[in-house]
Amino acid sequence: AVANGISKFTVSYYNSTEATKATKTITITATTQEEANGLYKLLNSGEFQVGIVAGQNRYETAVNVAKANGAELKIVDNGTTGTPDDNDIFNNNIVIVNGTSLVDGLAAAPLAASLNQISGTATSGKTLKQAPVLLSKTDELPTATKEYLEELAADYTVKQRKAFTVNLVGGDAVLSNSLVEEIKAMGFKVERFGGENREETSIAVAKALPATKKAFVVGATGEADAMSISAVAADKTKGEAGTKVTPIIVSSVHGLTNDSLDYLRKATTDDITIVGGTSVVTEAEENKINNSLNGVRAERLAGSNRFETNNKIIEKFYAGSAEGLVVVKDGVAKKSELVDALSAANYAAANKAPILLATSTVTNAQKTTLLKAKNGTFTKLAQVGMGSDRTVLETLSDLLDITNKYL
Repeated sequence: AVANGISKFTVSYYNSTEATKATKTITITATTQEEANGLYKLLNSGEFQVGIVAGQNRYETAVNVAKANGAELKIVDNGTTGTPDDNDIFNNNIVIVNGTSLVDGLAAAPLAASLNQISGTATSGKTLKQAPVLLSKTDELPTATKEYLEELAADYTVKQRKAFTVNLVGGDAVLSNSLVEEIKAMGFKVERFGGENREETSIAVAKALPATKKAFVVGATGEADAMSISAVAADKTKGEAGTKVTPIIVSSVHGLTNDSLDYLRKATTDDITIVGGTSVVTEAEENKINNSLNGVRAERLAGSNRFETNNKIIEKFYAGSAEGLVVVKDGVAKKSELVDALSAANYAAANKAPILLATSTVTNAQKTTLLKAKNGTFTKLAQVGMGSDRTVLETLSDLLDITNKYL
């Protein structure tokens, strides 16, 4: 409706038990009819092209990313045997990492992307979701995470929830046994992928993934580099044969141990990419890797800083193939801000989108790389987490010619 130069429309909310009686009605006003039409069509479609996926804290942000990615819990029996089997649709996994211990969750993205898959039978036409990556405190579930788990499993009894598995990425020092008991009390099964440190955790995750000849190696202090590569690792189309996720091996603080080198050798990996410069993975460590690879040599993908490394990753893995873009804070001011990228990785992979590190500006080098990466028309531009300057999204929206104007 238009009156006195003001355009407006109403949005009504209904309770499922009283479908004819609105529980809340709000009125949206705009200074032009064009703005009102654009907002109406955006709300009506339920999709955004440019937007921010975030919450009041890191735990809420992870939940909202999972929702934006369409996470769900279900096992649908196709009726061929009367019980769940390889012909059925499985969306029965959740991944949880510690929200304050960033390094222990670095390997989580490919694990979440590999779960909820069924083997043995073609899955054409079946709905298979990536497992959501949620964040927890060490000894207990934060409110946002616990409420979301209850929401996901709302249609199932406590007994039925045994069909769903919460996968913890990290040892008991970062995700304690009391947390395990809390999750089990909710009715879920619990699986742990972890060791005494970040390296052992990454190896445990790697061994649980489908066998592959590819791997990424990141340094113990190279969190920003790991965040940049995480969406690639979680995207099966960018893995071996275009069908497999790629494990992320995280070095210990003292360098790669024999356990990591043994994994790289025994897994017959022959396509290794070291992500980050020599300050995070030294030349000596690179030589150790090469000596374990039986004749082939690892490739190093690095720039002089996190932004250049991020740029090189986009150049290598998304040239002419990116369909979207996910922006996360770069962590320069505070390393812990990179935690939003843990949640963003699988969301980015599902949208065929690289992760871009940016908080206040978009560099000319980033702009050039993104234009080369762009595959036709971008379908989505999303910022995960709060804190980046508004000008970042505005700059990228203009650069990539993507807006929310459904006109």
